[in-house]
Order: sequence, then C-alpha cells, then structure tokens
Amino acid sequence: MTLNNQTGASMTRKWASLTHGEWQANSYPAEVIGAWSSAAWQSQSDGFATGTEGEAVYVTSFGEVYVKWNNPYVGSNSYTCTASGGHSCERSGGSGNNASVTFTVR
Repeated sequence: MTLNNQTGASMTRKWASLTHGEWQANSYPAEVIGAWSSAAWQSQSDGFATGTEGEAVYVTSFGEVYVKWNNPYVGSNSYTCTASGGHSCERSGGSGNNASVTFTVR
C-alpha cells in the first residue's frame, strides 16, 4: 500500500486498523505524510484462508482522507479511497494475491 500526498497539506494519521490479517513487521501506516510526499505500509494474511483487510484515516487541513483495502482469500480485491475538501483520490494497481496498490490524493 502506497499513499501519495500530492497536496500542499500534511496528513496526520487519525487511526488505522485491520479487520483481517496482520501488519507486516515494521510496516504500519505512517504517523505523518508530509505535503508532496508519500508513505508505504503492508498487511498480510495471518493464517490459512484469511486474507487481509484494513483501513486508515488521515486528517488534513482540508478534512479527512480515508483508504480501505480488502484482499480476501477467495474472491476479488476491493479498494476505497475518499478525500474531502474538493480533493480527489485515485487508485492504481491492486490485482492478484500479493497486490501492490497506490492511492494518490490530489
């Protein structure tokens, strides 16, 4: 998971959690993502037939940025990304079992 902050505002993590899976070692969502920068993190399955699903919320001067990912053991991957204050959030990548997805907030 990569979150690109293509805005002039810093993003501060409000919270992050996993419904399924576990955070990969030393790979928790960044506490702060500066303006015009990016951060990456990883979650993974924590057992047989579990997959991984999680979400993170960042607070900015223009509102909140919400990202969610779901890479189930069976079925298709799904993603959500929203940004408030007139900003957009786009996704690229994210297919397959070892998915790599990038969210870009503009």
